[in-house]
Amino acid sequence: MPHETSLVAKCPAADALPELQALTRLALSAERLGHHRLWLDDAQGGASDIVAARLLLETRRLRIGLGDGLLRQHGAAKLAAVLRLLSALAPGRVDLAVTAADHAEAVLADLARLLSRASQPALPHGATARANVAAPQVFLRGDTPEAAALAARFGWGFGPDLPGQGEAAFLAEPAIALRREAVAAAGRVAA
Repeated sequence: MPHETSLVAKCPAADALPELQALTRLALSAERLGHHRLWLDDAQGGASDIVAARLLLETRRLRIGLGDGLLRQHGAAKLAAVLRLLSALAPGRVDLAVTAADHAEAVLADLARLLSRASQPALPHGATARANVAAPQVFLRGDTPEAAALAARFGWGFGPDLPGQGEAAFLAEPAIALRREAVAAAGRVAA
C-alpha cells in the first residue's frame, strides 16, 4: 500500500481573500502532486467550514480535514450538520480530528450519535437524499489508553497527540498496537 501524505495549513478567515486564494492554490498543487489530505488548522478561529467547502469544490480527489474548533465554538449538533453538508458536497473526502482531552466523553458520544446513519435528519415530503453520501472519517487524538478505547467504541480512527503533549511512556508505545488492544476490548476484530 502506498504511503499517504497529508499537509497542514493555517485556515484563513473567510474574508481574507488573498490568503484564501493562496490556500486554494496550495490545495490544487497538493492534489496534483498526489497528496492524500490537507488538514485545516483552525486554532486561530478561522472559518474552517466555509474554507473547507471552497477547497472541496475546487479539488476532485484531495481529502480535506477539519479540527475540532467548530465543536468547541458551536457544539456537536452544529458540527454534525456542517460535516453532513460538506460530505454531500464531496462524498468520501471529509475528515475530522477531535482531541479527546478537550471534550467531555458525553460531548464525544453525542457527536458520534449525530454522525451515525441512524440519526440522519428526516427529509421534507418529496425531497430525496443524495445516495451513498459517506460519513466523514473521524480521528480521536489522545494520550491515554482510555482515549484509544473511546475511539474504538465510536468506530473512529485513533492517533496520539503530538510529542510533548502527552505522557512519554504512552507515546513510546506503537499507536497501532494500542488501537488493536482497544478494538479487541470493545468486542470488534481489528483489521
